[in-house]
Amino acid sequence: MREILTGAGPFRHANVRLYAFFTIFYNARAYYPIFAILFLDLGLSREQFLTLNAIWAAAIFLLEVPSGALADTIGRKKLLVAAGAMMTVEMALLLFAPQNGGWVLLLMVFANRLLSGASEASASGADQALAYDTLQEKGEEDQWDGVLASVMTFRSAAYFTAMILGSLLYDPSVLAKVIPALGDLDKSLTLRLPIALVFLQGIACFFFALRMRDIETDDEERPSLKKAFRTTLSAGRWVITTPSRSWWYWAVYWRTRLRAPLRP
Repeated sequence: MREILTGAGPFRHANVRLYAFFTIFYNARAYYPIFAILFLDLGLSREQFLTLNAIWAAAIFLLEVPSGALADTIGRKKLLVAAGAMMTVEMALLLFAPQNGGWVLLLMVFANRLLSGASEASASGADQALAYDTLQEKGEEDQWDGVLASVMTFRSAAYFTAMILGSLLYDPSVLAKVIPALGDLDKSLTLRLPIALVFLQGIACFFFALRMRDIETDDEERPSLKKAFRTTLSAGRWVITTPSRSWWYWAVYWRTRLRAPLRP
């Protein structure tokens, strides 16, 4: 874990170090421990909350395969930049959503769930692939297992910290006890604090992604958007017409296949 902070070992490579920071800031979200309560406190009903999260899950599922083809077409860096941008916008929507705002609240949260699903699908695997390609370019791919171990340790520590911090920021009574100088705080303010923190994390992820660089290889031709789209449709037909496995299995399978360069 110290290697990540000091930039030692494989983390001396910018892409590998930025991958570590990106995945930590992207996944350790302070609003996770109060996720359901947060949406209900904003004014959603249980039915609306469940429906919106079903939409979120569907967005991830439907965009998982196309995002793999898109990564091979436009490059992994651009996909990660888009993921960071969408994370920032999705959190901004929650941050400024009116409490008990009726249809305005519903529309803003609906957009939040769609952007969140699209962001998750865009970031899925692209950050790891970019870091691994960097090590492979330097002839140091044998260090990949060590990179993953260090990142997972750091990410677990960050996740644990985010869970505690999110719970602390959400509860005005606990926050007042920990920091008496704040006095009595209104819950309508404190419920936004974990969201504001994750909003800042989204901005950080966006800038981390901007500083990454795509790894180009001389012997591989980047596929056209037409080829990527054709391969995505082929993946869809495979999923629909192959009943022997679950849809999720084939989505993951084709996601992995599409990470390889597409052939004519």
